[in-house]
Amino acid sequence: GAGAGAGAGAGSGVAAVAEETFAVRSVAFCGRQVPMLLQNRNGPCALLAVANCLLMRGTLTLAKDEVLVSSSTLVERLAQLCEQLNAKQMEEDPNMREGISEVIQRLPLLLDGLLLNCGFASCTDFELTADLGLFDCLSVKLYHVWVAPEVAKVAGSWNSLSEQLALGSELRETLEREGRLPTEEEDENLTRGVWLRDWLDETQAQATPEGLRELFETVEHREASVLFRNNHFCTVYKPSKEALVTLLTDAAFEEEANAVWESVELDGDTGHILDGDFAPYRPGGRATGGASVSTAGGARGKATTDEPSAAKKAELIALVEGMGFARELAEAGLAAVGWADVQQAVEAILEADGEMPKPRKVKPEATTAGGGGFSEVHSCPTCSRSFRSKNGALNHRASKGH
Repeated sequence: GAGAGAGAGAGSGVAAVAEETFAVRSVAFCGRQVPMLLQNRNGPCALLAVANCLLMRGTLTLAKDEVLVSSSTLVERLAQLCEQLNAKQMEEDPNMREGISEVIQRLPLLLDGLLLNCGFASCTDFELTADLGLFDCLSVKLYHVWVAPEVAKVAGSWNSLSEQLALGSELRETLEREGRLPTEEEDENLTRGVWLRDWLDETQAQATPEGLRELFETVEHREASVLFRNNHFCTVYKPSKEALVTLLTDAAFEEEANAVWESVELDGDTGHILDGDFAPYRPGGRATGGASVSTAGGARGKATTDEPSAAKKAELIALVEGMGFARELAEAGLAAVGWADVQQAVEAILEADGEMPKPRKVKPEATTAGGGGFSEVHSCPTCSRSFRSKNGALNHRASKGH
């Protein structure tokens, strides 16, 4: 089964945590070496993204000899920071004290995912929940890029959109069962439902051109924050006024010292892998050649689902190959996720358990507002490893005897 429960320190009020460990790797950042936490499953990505923001700022620190951090240690240190950073407010305001205590109590639960309801009006539009109190407690900003003002006028958030789609489905079933034509009002509801469904199909990566433009305009220069996109929370940083990058935290990058960041492209295209100085990644050594991300922020245009150029494909393949995968597997894994993301490609290869990864697509019917995002997650009951597909989980359990 999962690791034994690990109680947090006395007096913290933090619930017991099913123990797991996060590897630490040191990366060059703004002229200093900064420890960053890596992840090996989907669940804790929100908590790790927040922790890595705090490590970049120096608000959270690790000892030089810490190469692994346990989940209970991470939860305990974040709980202490919540109290330390808000000590005065907690002393003066009983409501603040109660709110922060609730955040601390919920910290262990965030290791398995964070409940989130994106609002489509802006990149900072979220339904306020107890889980999101963590970001306020630690002064970490949270963004998303699933922005569409015209959709927001009809369905203000993910939850609202889901409800409208469900009502539309029920209405179609009723009309079919009763064998009648829709009324004028019912026809309007059905038409709106089709439009919303089409929009959802077009934005399954939870990103729009409007959202990306607003993100670039909203995040401040040298700001470290958290971005929710494509069912994943990641640490995002703005090294220059024209560039945004996200931190690579998959455990597969532990031995790739020069692969630290991935650029966020304004046109929605696949980002470039970058080193600690935000220069193009080169396997096995210091990146050379090409433009730095500080001058290559991406073209201002519409998001696209077109495949990346041959040069970008070669760059992505080289990165996956550098992690020990054969070229054929690297290409298949990247193709399976539409050349969208190196970390997703690695997940697709691992989920295939020795077979060639097959193209996968998130179905709107299977989405949910739980976990680290909206897509359904399947976990192994023995080792707690999470998979984005049922087949991936079943293949893992069969091969490992779990």
